Amino acid sequence: MKKIIVDLLGGDNPPEELLLGVIDVLDKNDDFSYVLVGEKEKIIEVLNRKEKTLEKIEIIDADDFVTDRTNPVIFVREDRTSSMAMALDFLKNNEQSYGLISSGSTGCLILGSCFKLGLLNNVKNPIL
Repeated sequence: MKKIIVDLLGGDNPPEELLLGVIDVLDKNDDFSYVLVGEKEKIIEVLNRKEKTLEKIEIIDADDFVTDRTNPVIFVREDRTSSMAMALDFLKNNEQSYGLISSGSTGCLILGSCFKLGLLNNVKNPIL
């Protein structure tokens, strides 16, 4: 089963809003499972409230996140514990990973993707 990684922290909206979006699509497509990166206790609390099981969900516990003020270069060089860094590492190291969704810092996500994942052959610059 292909895994979609969702970084729940660092966006403008509360993490619960993103989680509700994942819950909405859980039963609509059997080809995907979801790796949720965020505060585990809060994720489980929302899943229980919505009566969803962990059948198609994996959770990576993270409580640190990048902000729009986080310097992307410092993020790439030093950050190992934020939800975005953990999500990128999971994407890089898990062959079943199919994609990553994050509403965190665009600069950190683009630069982090380039340095942690690399670019495709014949691609010289990332685009947004």
